[in-house]
Amino acid sequence: HLYESVGLFKRSHISIYNVNKGKNASGSDIEKVSSHDNDEKVFAEGLTFFQDKDSGEEMLIQLTYKAHKAYVYKVHQNSLDLKYTLGFPPGVREGWGITTSANRKVLVMSDGSPVLHFMQINKETKMLEVVKHITVHDCFNRMPRIHGLNELEIIPAYVSHQRLRQHSAEASPWYEKSLLQKKD
Repeated sequence: HLYESVGLFKRSHISIYNVNKGKNASGSDIEKVSSHDNDEKVFAEGLTFFQDKDSGEEMLIQLTYKAHKAYVYKVHQNSLDLKYTLGFPPGVREGWGITTSANRKVLVMSDGSPVLHFMQINKETKMLEVVKHITVHDCFNRMPRIHGLNELEIIPAYVSHQRLRQHSAEASPWYEKSLLQKKD
């Protein structure tokens, strides 16, 4: 399945698609199987899978743009079950993009600023908690900070001569078609 978070006030939702190996009756290889609507007051944004540290289950987390909330869903075959809602930590302005670390246990979130927030979930307080921050700079342009980071991905990369596994954090500013990269 393919999951898509669509953000608009009064129309935010998560669409679930079945990706076919061949064309369906309408001529497409992607078929929408269901949709989960968000509250009308919420503008939804980023969406990613993560592994629940208690149960080990794969869950979806969806950010809200201005409401300072993140929704956590259990995934069923063609539907979602809202399990709980989390608050944003102080200092995180808005919800833009989100991804997980390679082990799917640490969340990496952007808020429109040049800072990537690495977070974990605290179920007791129902809050996201910051583990660390990284400020993203443009190394090719005398190091200015890059604002508007969105569409986050963690991509495993290998340094073959050292045989060390590294991970690159990649982000695309929402207003540009460029790719930024930061290696740990």
